[in-house]
Amino acid sequence: MASPHKKPKELKDLQGTARADRENGSRMNPMKVLSVPEPPEYLGDHGCDLWKSQLQQLAHLQMLTKVDLTVLGQYCKEWDIYRDAIEEISENGFTNKHDQVSPAISVKDKAFKNMLQIADRFGFVASAREKLSMPPQQDKDPLEEHLKNKTG
Repeated sequence: MASPHKKPKELKDLQGTARADRENGSRMNPMKVLSVPEPPEYLGDHGCDLWKSQLQQLAHLQMLTKVDLTVLGQYCKEWDIYRDAIEEISENGFTNKHDQVSPAISVKDKAFKNMLQIADRFGFVASAREKLSMPPQQDKDPLEEHLKNKTG
């Protein structure tokens, strides 16, 4: 079944499926983020750590844009919730004082599910990365090569 969401051009470029005749000429091109911005204030320690590591990778690949930051902030917030629920379970066990399943179990599961949905969009999981390939990296600077080869 086809996804209800259109693939971004960058993803098609990475997959090698981009076609000029199907390109949207008036496509929105958000500003790229080349360095990691400060994490949002609503993130806890776990979320801030994840923010720095994940965004560093995306910025390095030049796949991060300013409009992605809100969704990535939510991804990191879900990580905070997940880690807090794990800590709650570690401290209090899988059941509460009434011998019922701890609510932290469902909180943990929901946060993880939310994270997986977001992770798939950004290639954070192996199955999503299988669909991507990186463009060849240029070892040589084109300007330097041009200046070396210039005669006269």
